[in-house]
Amino acid sequence: MSSNTIVLADTIHTLDDSMAAPKAINISEGRVVALGNRADAADWLNPSTEIVDLGDATIVPGLIDEHVHPVMGVALTTGPDLHDAANPAGLRDLLQAELRRLGHTDWLLAWGLEPKTLPPDLLHRRSLDAIAPGRATVVRFFDGHGMVVSSEALRRAGIEGPREFTDRSEIECDADGPTGVLQEMQAMDLINNVLPPPDPAALAGAVADRLRQMAAQGLTAVQAMEHVPGASGIYAGIESHLGGLPVRIRAFPWCTPGLGPAGWQQIADQMTEGGERWQVGGVKLFIDGTIDNGTAWLNQPDTHGQSTQSVWPDPEEYAAAIAFFDERGIPTATHAIGDHGVRFALEAIGRTGRVARHRIEHVESIPDDVIAQFAASGVSAGMQPTHCTQFTSSDGQDNWSQRLGQQRAAHAWRIKDLLRAGVPVAIGSDWPIAGHDPRRIMAAARHRMRTGDRSQSSLDAQQSISALAALTAYTRTAAWSVGEEDLGVIRVGSRAALTAFEVDPLRAEPQEFATAPVVLTMVDGDVVHRS
Repeated sequence: MSSNTIVLADTIHTLDDSMAAPKAINISEGRVVALGNRADAADWLNPSTEIVDLGDATIVPGLIDEHVHPVMGVALTTGPDLHDAANPAGLRDLLQAELRRLGHTDWLLAWGLEPKTLPPDLLHRRSLDAIAPGRATVVRFFDGHGMVVSSEALRRAGIEGPREFTDRSEIECDADGPTGVLQEMQAMDLINNVLPPPDPAALAGAVADRLRQMAAQGLTAVQAMEHVPGASGIYAGIESHLGGLPVRIRAFPWCTPGLGPAGWQQIADQMTEGGERWQVGGVKLFIDGTIDNGTAWLNQPDTHGQSTQSVWPDPEEYAAAIAFFDERGIPTATHAIGDHGVRFALEAIGRTGRVARHRIEHVESIPDDVIAQFAASGVSAGMQPTHCTQFTSSDGQDNWSQRLGQQRAAHAWRIKDLLRAGVPVAIGSDWPIAGHDPRRIMAAARHRMRTGDRSQSSLDAQQSISALAALTAYTRTAAWSVGEEDLGVIRVGSRAALTAFEVDPLRAEPQEFATAPVVLTMVDGDVVHRS
């Protein structure tokens, strides 16, 4: 007789409509093999049975973050976090404190710079040169789509003026040459490629630590919207030498402009890569940039006259790439923030044979007709509630709202409207852009305000969703959107991925749930976190 684990709890939400609420789960070989009440559990016992009795805790299907950057995020969050730098003086203080800590170390790195910190005239290499004269300084923007660097950093990267890129990246220049602001991926890579490479062992250890933090917050799986060079080795190394992966990882390598069919095939060939708890299983594409940086694709320009085009010089190349991956049954996730970007991505997906599942990421501002288009398409949405609550304000004075103007800003993160229209919506973090604690993110989706900040008014309370909708978006829909029906629910045959809380997430108020202890996290029948 094979060994088994019986998990008991007073409340178990299976998210399987066909199943009455059980009190006991029987697990063998990483799968759920039976559900029942406590009396039924007596029939499942054998000499090697392990019993995990969680008492009055509440068990739900294992939580899944539909959008994280586990390797890239660790590498990009080197140095001080600048999210709390409210003004130029705050930025100076944080960078100078890091200088004192580093001593004579060569590069000064920081991340998380928000638009509120520096007015446009100070977003310049000269500001960094004044703080750290002669140092190669790199400050990454909070949204991951831009950076400002010092004169010395520009010199080391050989950046002396504008260049042509295949993805509409930009080296911003004024009358004196490059300002130090680099927009979008290929421009930023000019700097990334001259930074000292991280120590491989240290990077793997940091990734493992970050994944353990995610598991301790209740995550059992993540969808990595990246698969950078070396990621396969990092995941394999964690499995073989660092105690194993505490969460399941499904990785999505990037497909960027200019690769063509040969490059697309190289990405498709990566779908065979995987290990015990990780698998390359999708493709990430970008149709536009961000509203805050003026690189989104809007139907009409923003108030600065920006955000007017796709990052693909020929958007039909994007459509051809989507069709290529669909024909091979490979799921895709497309970053589309602006209304025209979302519209075009939906149209391109609609032209495919719909062999694979496709998801549109972010969907920050869309009008009613795009919601109707979404509903008719069968495409899912991946959205990040804390991008709304953390980076915009109810008074509309934030950079995002000011760039869009009042009418378009009123169409922000329309999660409830999409759900009401029948669109499957998964929610997640986009870590490191925002924190990855799923409790805080689900709370933000429910009350549309920054968790813990009672001074903030709700950001369009009409878009608040129910506790059940938030939980479903973090479990069943996240799994369904990439074709993993054996995750996100608790039913016979599903993977034994469970999250247990001290409170019932369907009954607790959002603020209470945001800080509720995670009692247990289980992945494939293995307890990876227990409080």
